[in-house]
Amino acid sequence: MHPPGTWNDECARCRPGTYAAAYSWSPMSNVDKCTDCPLGTYMDQLGATECTQCDVGKYASTTGLTSCTECPPGTYGEGNGATEVGQ
Repeated sequence: MHPPGTWNDECARCRPGTYAAAYSWSPMSNVDKCTDCPLGTYMDQLGATECTQCDVGKYASTTGLTSCTECPPGTYGEGNGATEVGQ
């Protein structure tokens, strides 16, 4: 068993843009079990156990991001965790 935020027998930390909420290494597959941050979230640190929602005025329309995108002038984000730009 490995600490949350890690995935292998050496407790390597999940890369930015991903997270491991629980002990997630599998000795049968020996592969990265970190999960991409979902839409509307990001993670810019190593070893995350969860991702952070985008702030108001920003959005994340793809998974696995290390930062959120600023909404263009004349548009807005639909609150925290926006996944697209509002008009």
